[in-house]
Formats: sequence, C-alpha cells, structure tokens
Amino acid sequence: MHRARSGFTMLELAIVMTMMGLLTALALPKVRAGKERADLRTGREAVANLASQARRTAIARGTPVQLGFDPANAKRLEIRLDNGTRIASSLDTYAQWKLTPFITGGVVNYVRFDAHGLARDANGVTRVLALQNSSGLRDSVCISGAGMVMRGTCR
Repeated sequence: MHRARSGFTMLELAIVMTMMGLLTALALPKVRAGKERADLRTGREAVANLASQARRTAIARGTPVQLGFDPANAKRLEIRLDNGTRIASSLDTYAQWKLTPFITGGVVNYVRFDAHGLARDANGVTRVLALQNSSGLRDSVCISGAGMVMRGTCR
C-alpha cells in the first residue's frame, strides 16, 4: 500500500517553469508591437485634436493661426499666431509616445489656418502631419486646403 503524494517534484516544477518562460518569450514581441500601435493611434488622435483646436482658434479669434513645430524643440507641435506668439500648450509627441512628427506637402514646417479656418498656405494641397515610431510604423493626420482635419490615410 502506497501513501498518496502531496505536492510536486522538483522536476515537474522545472518543466512547468520552463514552459511558462517559453510562452512568455513568444508572447512578448506581440505585446510590445501592440503597445507601439496603440501609442501611434493615441499620438495621431492627439495631433488631430491639436489641429482641430488650431482651426477653431483661428475662426474664434478671426485671425490666422499656425500649427507648427516649436523653434526650440523640433519634436514638439504648438499653436501660435503669425508673429510667433504661442497661444496654446504644446504637444511633445516624442516625450509622451516616442513618436517623431513631421509635416509633408509643402516647403514650410507649419500649417496655417486663416480666419475662416481654411488652410490657405497649402494651395489646395492636402498637408500631412505624419508620426513615425522607432520601428518605422507611421500614421498621419491630413489637413485639406479647406481646413478639414482627417485621421489616417490621406487621399
């Protein structure tokens, strides 16, 4: 007659711990990639909200407003008047989400909304505020010549 065992042997525990380690090692890259995509979407939403705020500010003040890079930090976006006076808090996409912003669709590094909310300096061309992370993933906010702020792929 054998007595019932209570507990696990060291070999059984080692096998289970090894299997858990392997599963964790396999899952970690997927979790990291998911976080990078989530940060990219969050950054895109923040930039789109800042662009919409710049447009609303131009209309409310009845004066042109720029959405562009802070002269002291090229990775920080800010809303300012044509004379360079910052009129809203800036957004540092790199410090918050490790995203590098850049503007395409023109020779200047800002988007200018006129008093009617139109992005006149774009000459009818859609301007793109793009974000890129260290892995090369990109997302964007598009601003049409009519001042429409669109998230995602620009057409």
